[in-house]
Amino acid sequence: MIIVAAIVTALMAASIVIPLFVPIFGYKNRFYAVTNKRLIVQKGIMGIDFEFIPIESVQYVSVNVSALDKMIKKGTGTISFATVSAPVTTKGGTKINFTDIENVYETYKVLKAFIDKSKEKETK
Repeated sequence: MIIVAAIVTALMAASIVIPLFVPIFGYKNRFYAVTNKRLIVQKGIMGIDFEFIPIESVQYVSVNVSALDKMIKKGTGTISFATVSAPVTTKGGTKINFTDIENVYETYKVLKAFIDKSKEKETK
């Protein structure tokens, strides 16, 4: 019975500790890029994954600065992009996030202007 309790305790501790370290290990492989055609995210811990959204399909852009970022005055936040086929919802729908972005509001303004300009070119 003691062995079972020890295993359960170890699993509970791992379920708390591992999520704290996963972002740290993945951080070194995380890169963002914006081209005149698409938004690109490269990320991964063991392998490298890529996500793409064509610029012309971006329908929604939002900024989120967490309470923790505000409290420690880190000055970073997350910019989320979504398309009609991958909407942002309160249930955590599919989207692409640029996370830990410094000067997030200024970066948002630049990206939003770039996306709007790309859409203007598309309609002409």
